[in-house]
Amino acid sequence: MPTVVDAHQHFWDLQALNYGWIPKDHPVLSRNYLPRDLAPILAQQGVQRTVLVQAHHGNEENRWALKLAKVNPFIAGIVGVADLADPDPATTLAEFAGDPRFVGVRFNVGPDSTNGETVKPDLARGVAALDQLGLACDLLIPPGQLGHVPVLSRAFPGVRFIVDHLGCPPIKSRVMEPWARQIEEVSECPNVWVKVSGLITQADTERWIPNDLKPYVHAAIELFGCDRLMFGSDWPVCLLAGSYERVTGALRDCLGALTENEQNMVWGGTATAVYDLVR
Repeated sequence: MPTVVDAHQHFWDLQALNYGWIPKDHPVLSRNYLPRDLAPILAQQGVQRTVLVQAHHGNEENRWALKLAKVNPFIAGIVGVADLADPDPATTLAEFAGDPRFVGVRFNVGPDSTNGETVKPDLARGVAALDQLGLACDLLIPPGQLGHVPVLSRAFPGVRFIVDHLGCPPIKSRVMEPWARQIEEVSECPNVWVKVSGLITQADTERWIPNDLKPYVHAAIELFGCDRLMFGSDWPVCLLAGSYERVTGALRDCLGALTENEQNMVWGGTATAVYDLVR
């Protein structure tokens, strides 16, 4: 049976690191989420491997994540954090890039990341370092900012860019534009892949049903093909809107009309290939 890979999950330890984005005393997020919490859920859902994605904004999380991976074999890859505006990003990243489990970094795309034609110089220096080291680049993109992706793709054709959360489509509003037009432009970039992740928290978190997600997932399948799409749970952030089981169940519903081979790509084949995960 093909390996199932959750290409987007997080851990955090509030005693070990400071997570400024987590509200104090939040009923869901303000607690530790660690491998011992996720492991039984993965076993129940038939997920064998994961890609651990950054949740903190300092190099200390990269070191912490690599330690977790050494004692938790299901962590097949780490998409860590890096300051791409670092004066010498290649030297900073070299500490981590030597470990085969460190497969990439995540960049939060902002409104000034590009000018529509070129990448701003300090960001360009950081992305060039990723290219030099063979690391992938996850892109966390706020709504309306997908236009930066083709600029990055053209400037760095050797970098594997992975758009998180389908580029944040307006699921709660139940409209397709301007997301549909922008994601079509992104699909024309051959070095860009997309994660089918984080969708239920973009829907009506209390009332969503799988049918709410289908127009966006089906549009992505048509544009990218299954060999450029990958499943991600976004656990534990997904708990704001539903359990891990509800996430996987909704995706199975969305993928139901695909062939077995196509579904296998989304469920793990694409992530294994794109991140070159340790076997």
